[in-house]
Amino acid sequence: MNAANSPQTKLCPSCRRKQPIDAFALRERGGTARQSWCRACFRDIKRANRATDLLLSDDPAALSVEEVAIATLVIAATTPPVTSTPGDLANEAVDTWRVVYPLLRTAAAGHGLTLTQPVGWPAASQVLAEANAQIPTETETT
Repeated sequence: MNAANSPQTKLCPSCRRKQPIDAFALRERGGTARQSWCRACFRDIKRANRATDLLLSDDPAALSVEEVAIATLVIAATTPPVTSTPGDLANEAVDTWRVVYPLLRTAAAGHGLTLTQPVGWPAASQVLAEANAQIPTETETT
């Protein structure tokens, strides 16, 4: 089998899989150059960015503490390089939520808020930061 007949492959730096060259889209500027990331990884990051854009384009005053916390988890889970499988990401998210949820509820109650009450991005981010500050302390005691 000569080099002309052998299928070309390329390594995706995101998923770290060697894939056929056809798994990489052509660059927008034309020519024969290919994207660095495979189509699947590129689609996933575009989807994550679109979810972030939708969140931030909504009325920021209508966001709740719970929505900001969930959005933060989603953004963290989909920020490259993602090395976990979707199942592992789901398990990590559930485990993290089980730790963060009671801390969020306590921090929100300290401000006279509920988790689902629309409070806006700044107030929700402040409650989330207070809850996040408690995570190492909570983990060390268990």
